[in-house]
Amino acid sequence: MNRKMLILLGAAALAVAVENFLYFRPEPAPPPASDSEASAEVPAEGAEAALAAVAREALEAYLASLPEPSRNPFLTLAEANALAQGGGAEVIDMPLLEGTLTSRERRVAWLDGHIAREGDRVRGFELLRIEPRAVWMGGGAEPLRLELREAPNAAVQAAEAELEAELSIQVEPR
Repeated sequence: MNRKMLILLGAAALAVAVENFLYFRPEPAPPPASDSEASAEVPAEGAEAALAAVAREALEAYLASLPEPSRNPFLTLAEANALAQGGGAEVIDMPLLEGTLTSRERRVAWLDGHIAREGDRVRGFELLRIEPRAVWMGGGAEPLRLELREAPNAAVQAAEAELEAELSIQVEPR
């Protein structure tokens, strides 16, 4: 190595050493406490318990100061509004649509981790119709439509386009 490189490496090592010294140096000791403060000190082994008790009291005081929730956080705003207006909003536990596959010969849906075809029953609902990116479920007062929400990424779209062109089918991923 040449002389300039050695000087540069030496300066960098010195800078790292100074930085570590400043970062890791011990904190200065606090000034000695007066007699009245010394009697109020908590022994080291009880310090964590005392701190936990103070933290618990502070948390309980904070939670007590909060207002009661105005609505059920697990309901959508529309469901909460319907319940507040006196109408017993019906909460429906629908299956999760994870994907569809449609072609001229067949239509298949992936619901709650299982393959389903038109006419099958899932969670008490009949699968009425499978469309690209959606299904129609029956079993209530009127048919309900479930749609896929996530848009596939570019790599998935390219693979699907290639598959659709090759097989003349339309693929709808999760």
